[in-house]
Amino acid sequence: MDNNLLFIFRTEDIKRLLESGSDFIVIRSFLESVVLNDGSKAGALRVFADAVNKGETKATLSVEGCPKPPCDTA
Repeated sequence: MDNNLLFIFRTEDIKRLLESGSDFIVIRSFLESVVLNDGSKAGALRVFADAVNKGETKATLSVEGCPKPPCDTA
C-alpha cells in the first residue's frame, strides 16, 4: 500500500501565486479536528501554498490544496 499523502493544487491557483510577485512560495500544513457525517470526530490534514515576501511572516496570497481522495486529476 502506498503511504504517500497527496494534495492537488489547481494550475491556475499556482499561477496566481507565481504572478503575485512574491519572493517565496511556502507550503504549510496543519491538523484540524473535524466532525464526520456519522458524528464521530477525526483529524484532517489541511495543506496551503502561500505567497510570502522576504522578511514577512504573513502570506500575501494563499491557496488550499485538495487531498487525494476525494480530489484527483481526472
